[in-house]
Amino acid sequence: MKRIHFLFFCLLCCAVATAQSQSLAAALEALNQRQSDYEISFIHNDLEHLQVTANVSGLSIPKAISRLCKDQPVRVKRKGHDIFVQYKPKADNRFIVLTGKVKDNLTHNDLPHSNVRLLTADGVRIDSCEAISYMQYGNNPPIEYADFGFRVPARPAKYIIQATYVGFKTAEVPFELNNIYRREQRRELPPIYMKRETKMLQEVVVTSSKVHTNSIRPLARSTSCASMSDRVSAISTASIWLTKSAAQSTPSHSTTR
Repeated sequence: MKRIHFLFFCLLCCAVATAQSQSLAAALEALNQRQSDYEISFIHNDLEHLQVTANVSGLSIPKAISRLCKDQPVRVKRKGHDIFVQYKPKADNRFIVLTGKVKDNLTHNDLPHSNVRLLTADGVRIDSCEAISYMQYGNNPPIEYADFGFRVPARPAKYIIQATYVGFKTAEVPFELNNIYRREQRRELPPIYMKRETKMLQEVVVTSSKVHTNSIRPLARSTSCASMSDRVSAISTASIWLTKSAAQSTPSHSTTR
């Protein structure tokens, strides 16, 4: 009888191991229904949103449950042949801040006011922010920095950090949050380097044409010059007339010797 149970349990473990991903509640329920040595107690609604993928081939029921519940917000208690799996909601109240910088790939300078998004591994947006700009003085010239930060639950997860900036290509960097320490509150991410966006100009044809302009004579100057010449001519005529008049009015004196 024990041999049959052992073979049946091995088949069950193989079935769980080949599964791609399933909820923790479904995995525990499958273990509970296909064996009679242990009674597994849990609340289905509390564990159905927790996804697990684990290979439990060749493990006993207690070790298989420990493998499935690893890195999950649950607590496992064993009393004889009774195993209790309890959801720990207090683990969700602990958060960690992910901080980082956005830099130019060419100059390695920070890009202030760049837009940063926090995405899930499937590309669903969780949060977004703008890189805060601040100046560090004491250098010549002062250096401008830009930092961003996201507050996420302190549990293992996979994220994508997406950064956008005017004149640069969109950058996406995958990040996996794991190995979280009990008192860890902040974690520095690797810098996000953005490449400049190059734009090719279309072909431009430049044509030239001669501009013909007619010479414009200075009419006002010609008019003034004409009036001056008329005045000079009138003055000359008047001078000749006065000279003739004076010659006619003067009597001629003859001298006889």
